[in-house]
Amino acid sequence: MQKEEFVAVMIPMIIGVISAVELFFYLPIRQYIFDLKGTAVKAIAVCSTSKISDHWKEKILPRYAAKILGSTLRMSFSLGVLVLTFGGMYGLTGVAFFENVREGFEELFLIETQLFLIGISIVYGGVRNRLRHG
Repeated sequence: MQKEEFVAVMIPMIIGVISAVELFFYLPIRQYIFDLKGTAVKAIAVCSTSKISDHWKEKILPRYAAKILGSTLRMSFSLGVLVLTFGGMYGLTGVAFFENVREGFEELFLIETQLFLIGISIVYGGVRNRLRHG
């Protein structure tokens, strides 16, 4: 791939990554992870204690399971939104830069491209986080 083609393919990918990172800051994914962890710790504590009867364990554990399922579904939905945002932004900007987006999507799945995008997202996310928190 020539340098011009590489730059033309990377521009939509970088725009997609920046959009996904921005969305990551606005979605409460971190809170879902903390909720999931807290509920799992409580469920393990209930299961491992001998101070609570099996009857009460049978009553409370389905509630914890429902909370864990809810947190998992919310987190999965948020991550799906991130993936769709990246793909959508990549597709829209790809159409603006090329007539054939298929080549760009093929390029997206190369390991070199993925490592480059991970690096861009880490750098951009770090800079954005520092600017956000002063």
